[in-house]
Amino acid sequence: MTFDTDGHELVDAREVAARLGLKSARTVLDLRVHRLGFPAPVARQGRALLWSWAQVELWDARSGHAGASTR
Repeated sequence: MTFDTDGHELVDAREVAARLGLKSARTVLDLRVHRLGFPAPVARQGRALLWSWAQVELWDARSGHAGASTR
């Protein structure tokens, strides 16, 4: 697990997909590209983009799984 300096959990696309039940990490990257209100990455670890898990959870709750058709 990775945390930012404030102690917030950061997750990569693979972890976001697994936690949201999405088909793949590619689906997460597609959500990012097509906007759909999906949060922007907050950091990088090497080549991997990282998202705030709290922001992703909030997006998920508000969107009712806007990415459901891409699962």
